[in-house]
Amino acid sequence: MDVPGLQVDEHIDFQRRYAKVERIAWVCFGLFVVIASLGLLGGVGPLSDTHAASNGLRVEYGRFERMQSPLSLRVRAESATAGVARLWLSRDYVDDVTIERVVPEPRVVTARDDGVEFEFASTPSPLDVLIEGKASRPGVIRGAARVGDATVEFSQFVYP
Repeated sequence: MDVPGLQVDEHIDFQRRYAKVERIAWVCFGLFVVIASLGLLGGVGPLSDTHAASNGLRVEYGRFERMQSPLSLRVRAESATAGVARLWLSRDYVDDVTIERVVPEPRVVTARDDGVEFEFASTPSPLDVLIEGKASRPGVIRGAARVGDATVEFSQFVYP
């Protein structure tokens, strides 16, 4: 409709396309918030942490991590014997994660062809070790932990 003195171009097709793009963007933002709150981007959330267990050995770890951000691996072994306990981590994991701290501090750390072995003074209570570090590359990081005869395999996804 043409009104004398008022020159407004409505561009109805453009406005419809713009509204459609805006709705798609809002849906994408909403999905991002839901994904982040579930823990699929790392950090905190019901899907962010997991564990693997076998024969009294339990490894707790973050399922999703970020490269060069702090990560932790908790190893608990019910079958650790009194005197000396040895925790072995696979070469795959040690090559992809820079280990910065081990709590409690091991008495001896031995590098082997297939991984690294930490030796702890064990008490009658279960062995409980916290390993802190940073992932040095993005992608899937696979690893294995062994205490005594029990071995557990695990994997983490590292975002760039």
